[in-house]
Amino acid sequence: MPRPIFRAVARHAGSVVRDAMTEQRDLPPGWRVARLGDVCSLRAESVQPAKNSDLRYVGLEHMDSGNSSLIRWGSAEDVSSAKSRFCAGDVLYGKLRPYLDKAAFADFDGMCSTDILVLKIDESIAPQFSAYLLHSNAFLDYAVKTTQGVNHPRTSWASITKFAFPLPPLPEQRAIAPSRGRCGRCKRHRRRGGARRRWSASARRR
Repeated sequence: MPRPIFRAVARHAGSVVRDAMTEQRDLPPGWRVARLGDVCSLRAESVQPAKNSDLRYVGLEHMDSGNSSLIRWGSAEDVSSAKSRFCAGDVLYGKLRPYLDKAAFADFDGMCSTDILVLKIDESIAPQFSAYLLHSNAFLDYAVKTTQGVNHPRTSWASITKFAFPLPPLPEQRAIAPSRGRCGRCKRHRRRGGARRRWSASARRR
């Protein structure tokens, strides 16, 4: 597909996703409403760093807010307690302080902090699109509302699995996902700030 046409498809499909999430508009043919638990499952595999020294380690400190890519990591030597295993093609989601907006697509095998949920992606959803979805305003607001705890607010897989969203066919998903990387840093910062303020307000009411 020529680049200008590809960009136009990405812009149009992306706007349909945003509109459907925020205004409950009718979906185009071939689209459907899905829940996060319909398209991915939790990979709950424990790994001991001492016995897996070849694996890279990803902590929350290695995940950049609003960025769907992993660009840095540590090693098994950096940690000692049991961690969660992830595989290439999984999506990592930071459940601690979800207003920080940390979700990334993993393109290598490794281990991660237990404050990171490892999502195994179904064939019906492109991994990059699922990472895009977890950075959306609708999901960010949803996750923030499901947090428990004041000093260390966390969401959970049981809570976010119920998140409903419009799921386009795979070609549109692949067109939408790359456009997510072009979001401006200032826009992401404003979005996270708004989510954090909403969480703080809800925490005070508890």
